[in-house]
Amino acid sequence: MTLELQHARVIVLRNTQDNHRKFYCITLTCAKRAVVMHWGRIGTRGQEDRKTFGSKGEALGFVLDKVYSKLDRGYRVVCTTD
Repeated sequence: MTLELQHARVIVLRNTQDNHRKFYCITLTCAKRAVVMHWGRIGTRGQEDRKTFGSKGEALGFVLDKVYSKLDRGYRVVCTTD
């Protein structure tokens, strides 16, 4: 899965276990130095946050850490795009 995530531009995760009904979407910008995160309960507008990094590698490391953290908490990848 790591190879897929390293090449993805948008990763969408969902957690529907135990009535959580949450989504988490993480997007690498075109320059791949900024990350946009969008999350909330399924069916709501949710919240959004943006982070900018000094390099593509730092941004990718942040994305991978965030995704694996969500996977550990019951989220599942439902979509990736590049």
